[in-house]
Amino acid sequence: MRLDVIDSNPRAKSLYETKGFVPTHKEHFPYLEWLIGFTGSTTMVKEVVKYA
Repeated sequence: MRLDVIDSNPRAKSLYETKGFVPTHKEHFPYLEWLIGFTGSTTMVKEVVKYA
């Protein structure tokens, strides 16, 4: 499972880490702050195991 958390929401990132998500990549785009309201994001992943 994969998700992206914006840099202006550290509480969400902490929550996802407690649920087993691991940060794998950071994006930084300060030139878009005026358009999207934040300057970066962190990609987080969690392995999903299917039990039979």
